Amino acid sequence: RLYFMFNPETIVRDYVSYLDQAALDPFNTVYGSNNLVAPPSFMNFRFDLFFDRQDEVASNMDNPGVFADYQFFDLVVRNVIPTDPNSMSTTIPDNGVMMVNPRDITVVFSPQLTVQGRPVNAQVIFEKFSHRMTPIRMRISLEMRVVYIGPMRPMSEYTMETYAAATTNTVTNDDSLDASFTYTELVIADGAANGATGYQPGVNLTVGSGLGSLLGLSDSPNMNVRIAALQWAREHVRPGYTEYNNSTTLRARGVDPSGAFKYVDCSALVWYAYNAIGMTSKMRWGGSTSSPSNTSNMIDAFSRGGIQTLIRWTPADKAQVSLFFKEPSNRSKIQAGDLLLRNKSVVTSKDTGHVAFILGWTPGGDLVVFDAAGPTADPPVGERVISRAKLVDNYSDIV
Repeated sequence: RLYFMFNPETIVRDYVSYLDQAALDPFNTVYGSNNLVAPPSFMNFRFDLFFDRQDEVASNMDNPGVFADYQFFDLVVRNVIPTDPNSMSTTIPDNGVMMVNPRDITVVFSPQLTVQGRPVNAQVIFEKFSHRMTPIRMRISLEMRVVYIGPMRPMSEYTMETYAAATTNTVTNDDSLDASFTYTELVIADGAANGATGYQPGVNLTVGSGLGSLLGLSDSPNMNVRIAALQWAREHVRPGYTEYNNSTTLRARGVDPSGAFKYVDCSALVWYAYNAIGMTSKMRWGGSTSSPSNTSNMIDAFSRGGIQTLIRWTPADKAQVSLFFKEPSNRSKIQAGDLLLRNKSVVTSKDTGHVAFILGWTPGGDLVVFDAAGPTADPPVGERVISRAKLVDNYSDIV
């Protein structure tokens, strides 16, 4: 993944039709088949990426400058594996002409504007150098043959490799237990926009003894909103750079000029992601960019009917919930982008609440999440696995 350092100044879309091929009889009139085949056509998309590493090179003259961005451009677009720019290489020299097996790529400008296609032309211009001829300013012009342009498509199914458990927990497996629950009916009452631009309003839940009617909401048009928030959060957390910190001042800094969080906690990560796609007001979370909402406020908003709770359980329900999560068909209804929460007034064994983005499930049935878990977690901010036993013991809601 190659991140924008600066937004493109212009984006050009070209529609091209081979009108000069009319002499080749594109409508097949000579042979009399009368097939109305349109002349061949295609769409091109052009934009520039600008990179400036003057500060890095000024503070460390051994810094490779924009070579780092240049080589990841090669990896993402041209399928050329990067090498250390400061070392000698025995590979074919990069002459700036060869497009070695270019990949199909997706360029994400915003949740509403993404472009998918194959690069057909790329130009790299080094505009400025240090006194050691280290390139410190670079402009990349990229032209793509487009196969899709439009809003961000839903993420593909998340597949996770199996991890060996560090510890084991014994869970009572009693199939005679009733896996049914009693739920409180929740209704979305506000006038949020329908479909992919907002949470579906006015949905009444038919609450029965099981979970079927509740889990159906996981396939609603709201999926695009959840996926957009999750994608934004993942793109603004940088491994090795982003740190967990729940200080009132530091958690409110948001994304810094580098394009990533430096400090963030669990609720700030989720709040800023939903705020970036314009959804915090519809979720009734409150807060602001200088004071993001916390987990308690999010849970209060759900309890007031801002959005349906998919599953809610208490410590008294642990045995039934364990049986429920044991079934793959039940787990499959909980999808990427859903939120996992801990209500500290329900889970009294924990001192703090928590909120995390759900990514999916491991083949063994453990939950994979993306969150800011804490300074002692591995990683403190990022992707981790929660065992099914800890899921049942330490959390209370999936939304």
